Amino acid sequence: MNNILKKQGFQFETGGGGCQLLTRYIDGGGFVWATCLDGGGLPDTTSWHIVAYGEDIDDILCSIRSDDNDSGLTFTQAVAIALDVANCFESADATCRNGKPMADCDCC
Repeated sequence: MNNILKKQGFQFETGGGGCQLLTRYIDGGGFVWATCLDGGGLPDTTSWHIVAYGEDIDDILCSIRSDDNDSGLTFTQAVAIALDVANCFESADATCRNGKPMADCDCC
């Protein structure tokens, strides 16, 4: 499953407190995190939490968890939804992760 995310442009990161996650940054300034339910490891087929963010972690656009999934979404479907939501977000002053205006980015 994690190889599928890596093929979609997700990269491994270690977050605050040592949590492990796969992250994909979106050109408009948003990003998507994929982790396990407790945030301590990478997602698997039974334990996953997918979150689409705007400009920072206080700007949650979409959150889907495997243990709170009344719609019966699969992990792959949840990732697709989160990516769609994050792709619709556009920061008024979007910059790449290296601080360049997105229009001038040649590094990300």
